[in-house]
Amino acid sequence: MSKYIKKELENMTVESLVELCRQEKIELHSGLRKRALVALLVNQSKIPEPANEEKTKNSVGSFKEDVESVEGGEAMVGLKKKPGPKKPGKWRLGKKAMIATIVSAVVAIIALVASFIMPEFRQFVGLDEKPIEHFAKDKGPFERSKDGYHILILPFAPLENCTTRETNMEETVKRRLLEKSEKEGLGLKVKFIKGGMHCPTSFEEGRRIGEELKADLVIWGEYIEPSGAKDVESKLRYALVKDQYRIEGTGDTGFHQTSMRELREGKLQNDIDYVIHWTLGLRAYEKREWKKALEQFGSLPETQKENQGYVENAIGLCFHHLAEYGKAKFHFEEGLANRRETLGEDHPDTAVSLNNLGSLLQAMGDLPGARPYHEQALGIRRKALGEDHPDTATSLNNLGSLLQDMGDLPGARPYYEQALEINRKALGEDHPDTAVSLNNLGSLLYAMGDLAGARPYFEQALAINRKALGEDHPSTAGSLNNLGSLLQATGDLAGARPYLEQALAIMRKALGEDHPDTAGSLNNLGMQLQAMGDLAGARPYLEQALAITRKALGKDHPNTAASLNNLGSLLYAMGDLAGARPYFEQGLAIRRKALGEDHPDTAASINSLGSLLYAMGDLAGARPYLEQGLAIKRKALGEDHPNTAIVRHNLNELLQKIGELDK
Repeated sequence: MSKYIKKELENMTVESLVELCRQEKIELHSGLRKRALVALLVNQSKIPEPANEEKTKNSVGSFKEDVESVEGGEAMVGLKKKPGPKKPGKWRLGKKAMIATIVSAVVAIIALVASFIMPEFRQFVGLDEKPIEHFAKDKGPFERSKDGYHILILPFAPLENCTTRETNMEETVKRRLLEKSEKEGLGLKVKFIKGGMHCPTSFEEGRRIGEELKADLVIWGEYIEPSGAKDVESKLRYALVKDQYRIEGTGDTGFHQTSMRELREGKLQNDIDYVIHWTLGLRAYEKREWKKALEQFGSLPETQKENQGYVENAIGLCFHHLAEYGKAKFHFEEGLANRRETLGEDHPDTAVSLNNLGSLLQAMGDLPGARPYHEQALGIRRKALGEDHPDTATSLNNLGSLLQDMGDLPGARPYYEQALEINRKALGEDHPDTAVSLNNLGSLLYAMGDLAGARPYFEQALAINRKALGEDHPSTAGSLNNLGSLLQATGDLAGARPYLEQALAIMRKALGEDHPDTAGSLNNLGMQLQAMGDLAGARPYLEQALAITRKALGKDHPNTAASLNNLGSLLYAMGDLAGARPYFEQGLAIRRKALGEDHPDTAASINSLGSLLYAMGDLAGARPYLEQGLAIKRKALGEDHPNTAIVRHNLNELLQKIGELDK
């Protein structure tokens, strides 16, 4: 006989019933509700162990890739049947005893079935401290795919005093996300887990579950049905698993009254849509797929003002890489204004916007205009983050790069050296950012003509990238390209070739045949073959590089101009001067439009065309090109820059030729 009275137990809360079960050492399993808990305490019995979760045809529900929820409220006890007529000579239970037996049996059956089909009780009271182990043992994590985006939906929990214990919110959110994915071609992989999982109690717990199950985004929620309200009030919570994709915000939508129809149509989900498009945009950006990234950033719902600076910055970076400099400048300036207003002048994120504007002006050839932006960014980072912070090292690297572009090679060196020292101290000897600093110093020494001094820096950078990022990473390919170019410059053409070939193989494997960086490696290998005298062998590499660049970046991109110039140079070397001319002219037109008249690269195209006309015997036609090229180089790079010296040499040779003819 139980010491508990059923009617008293029915008046207790669920939490109190669970505590009594613990005191009585009654074993609990998932799916138990108030009625089953009362039965356990009255009968002092245990619920049988649940069967293996792998379902058969005769099991309740059906087994699918995602664990499906089962709609419906509590199971009914069953209808009472009228007793049949008494028959003499047979033993019968008394009426009350028979009813009690039937009720106990039905309750036991209900409890058993509930362990399979009903929402897990422990998700509300937090009895499971390690929910992942039970789930992962039978279902396993997401299978990772190269382009998939994995969203994990966990159970939604009712808040205290909520009269509604059954909703289908999780399935509604799942269906809506899958419909969005199909409509917009997002490639979302969505799972809703119910059995063996509880509603997270914190963002960190949600992230931990997502990390263990290899998800990118975790969604769960809370709901309450106010007294007399037609619809429930619900809140969606979400957590991004990877730190580099985190954005500002609380990670929840706040409570809003909503119907299932409104939830299905996307109400409450603008924040989640924002997160999805934002992270897909960042992924595309990391792959250097600028146009795809712009599509995702352009699909972002309207966001809070404090987040707008991040959006403007991301869009500006994409336009920068696509050489749409006017659009990039607009978005960078909008982002800077927003951050100054919302964050203040001395905030590290304001420094990011200043840095990006400086880099843009540098790419546009306005080197003097870029300098104050880089200097302001460095000043803010030193003050806000400290002298030894990696972001401070980034600003030092950028200032060194600017001075190198301006031809002040000795002035650039201490910035590069200080950046390398900071990265080594803050990040370690084997960090990829340390490899970046080593590459920068190597490139500076290369530009200064110290090829022997540059080599160990390039070799160290390659070793770090191989160890930290792997043999097949694009940054490893970049280091191979640097070493190949160095060997080429030292005259070791045979030694350079395997480095350039390996770099091309990595780019093709990691980024694909049609990627701009693959085009860069094709270009490098083509120029290598040209330097070795294999002009016919070089041509298909340079032609393929031009075709990829045109397709990936557009016919008006500066990289397209560079490919045109390289093909023109090859035809020039082959003696096909007439064939080279349209390539030089197209390259010059693109650079004038994209970079402006005063950019050093524009000057390089002007010099190429002037040299061609000189070789064709049109000395009068060549002279204005060489004179204009020299003026641009002097203004942008200074009198003592090596590239200025090349154009000056070409012009002097022309003038001497004209002088000889005049004589």
